[in-house]
Amino acid sequence: MNFIKIIIIFFLLSWALGIVAQSHHLTSTSKKAVKYYKQAEAFYVQKNYAEAETALVKSLEKDDSFIEAMFLLGDIYREQYKNLDAIGSYEKAVASNPSFFPAAIYFLGDLYLEENQFDKAITAYTNYLKIEGASPERAMLAKFGYDKAVFRKEAIQNPVVDEIYHLDSIINSEQQEYINYVNDQENYLVFTIRDSGPLGMLSSTIHEYFMESTKQDTLWQKPKVVNLPATERLDRGGMNLSFDGKQMYLSGCGWVEGFGSCDIYTSKLHEGRWQKPSSLSRSINSSSWESQASISANGMKIYFTSNRKGGKGGSDIWMSIKIKGKWTPAINLGDSINTAGNEMAPFIHADGKTLYYSSNGTIGMGAYDLLVSRKLPTGEWTKGKNLGYPINSKDSDINIFPSIDGKKAWISSNREGGNGGFDIYSFNLDESIKPNEIIILKGIVIDSSSNKVLESIIEITDLQSSEVSSISNSDGENGEFLSVLFPNREYAINISRKGYFFYSGTLNISSNESSNIQKTFKLIKIQKGASASLQNIYFDTDKWEIKGESLPELNKLVELLTQNPDLNILIEGHTDNSGSENHNQLLSEKRAKAVMEFLILKDIKPNRLSFVGFGAEKPITDNSTEKGKSLNRRTVVRVL
Repeated sequence: MNFIKIIIIFFLLSWALGIVAQSHHLTSTSKKAVKYYKQAEAFYVQKNYAEAETALVKSLEKDDSFIEAMFLLGDIYREQYKNLDAIGSYEKAVASNPSFFPAAIYFLGDLYLEENQFDKAITAYTNYLKIEGASPERAMLAKFGYDKAVFRKEAIQNPVVDEIYHLDSIINSEQQEYINYVNDQENYLVFTIRDSGPLGMLSSTIHEYFMESTKQDTLWQKPKVVNLPATERLDRGGMNLSFDGKQMYLSGCGWVEGFGSCDIYTSKLHEGRWQKPSSLSRSINSSSWESQASISANGMKIYFTSNRKGGKGGSDIWMSIKIKGKWTPAINLGDSINTAGNEMAPFIHADGKTLYYSSNGTIGMGAYDLLVSRKLPTGEWTKGKNLGYPINSKDSDINIFPSIDGKKAWISSNREGGNGGFDIYSFNLDESIKPNEIIILKGIVIDSSSNKVLESIIEITDLQSSEVSSISNSDGENGEFLSVLFPNREYAINISRKGYFFYSGTLNISSNESSNIQKTFKLIKIQKGASASLQNIYFDTDKWEIKGESLPELNKLVELLTQNPDLNILIEGHTDNSGSENHNQLLSEKRAKAVMEFLILKDIKPNRLSFVGFGAEKPITDNSTEKGKSLNRRTVVRVL
């Protein structure tokens, strides 16, 4: 419970006790009115609001100027969520004597706000703030309410989307549903259902189930339970999937091997089945509560929620980086995102620079609002921006899943009009809150001879920065993989599998590239006479010194030779036809020799290596274009 809520509860109690305490100095001279009022007081203390309301109505029938009865009736209406009746009673009391209970002006502000009567709320809060001698706590709450009223009025006048769609009842039920994942084709959905049983919120046992549904034509099919081994009887939740849907991150609470009340676990999808979850490191899990992890598309950064020491408020968003296979100690994302309240449900988009989350510590539409923050070139995060109306409602909008292409999103909300508790809604994202543009590489890895699909490791490197931008696996069942690329970049792609030459290629992504690239990659088995072209070994024009951006490729070759100690290779150098025959022959030999010398420096035995230069003798395509010449300038390794 945050500081604001504590003050509000204290204020409410003080208000109610103040009304009762003043009953010894009542303003009414009607004995019957006072009699009914005292009966109402007794019912009020017993929290029998229905009887208290009846008694107060009778009291005011005897004396319609009985101001204490007006105020107490307004309070009782408010306790029963009869907001409009409460407003009427308070308005009459304040009009009769505005200085009798000045705090009632503040309560009118809250009630107007609840009923979306923003101008009246702004006026009420403004009037309360003008009262001399108002307590600092009440003044703070009035200022908070004023800011909310101003924000909500402006937000509703300037909606960011035209319509929000409620998913049909095959997904949304009388229980509570939370969105977890939608694939790139938007025909596979994963969500959590929180089942309270027949007693609903009164139930002492709550179960959370992970569910999946596929879409046929335009209709979602009946959901099925996601089978996660060894967790069926355990307390679990707070689940997210990696952007390719192959790695699950979930929260396990009270598990035997846990470090705190709830820890983050991970499970891998292998050949269509989820594996038994394993706990993440102590760099992420602590003796406190951790949940709601979201992994970056390249798997190198994880964002999660924790109430550990060192935070800004209740629960904060933290982040850890994977370096050389190990997670670093988590760091707090700072006060541009975290507040004195609670921040929940972080989601890092596949662009790696757009973070969505929910918070109850900012001025917004409801109890929890959804916000977005963007990563600056300095590594800092911008101040969280409210996603606006009607994405955020006057209730709680707790988590969001934007589509991989950034055009659409799904949220979990307990707004009015749902089937029960939290339901899942969808909408199109406005340009102002979309993530950055990305390119999705949809690949399939197959055997070059048999066309059999292969499970393999795909590593993509940004050639400008020499940083690995993603590491992923192709699926053993269908050979498919997904990777994220960005416009105006050039990438080296390496695909490896035991017993095969690694695939080597480049991807030059232009600014007008389609948002989806589909490509089949063929791996060549290692056997005598087999050869593979290394496309990512670079030299300057007419030079044979190896350029720095060649290192990832050469290191892959070192790894291949180290893992296959009986493998002997011939290194072939090839050029285009730009120079003379003798010049090209000599240049190709020197380049092939440079590669061999690099391998020897990496402890590959010289007797396993040989080299040859072919100049322009063996082109693989026409030399009439620059693209053709580029393909002909290559290094080839051949098994001896």
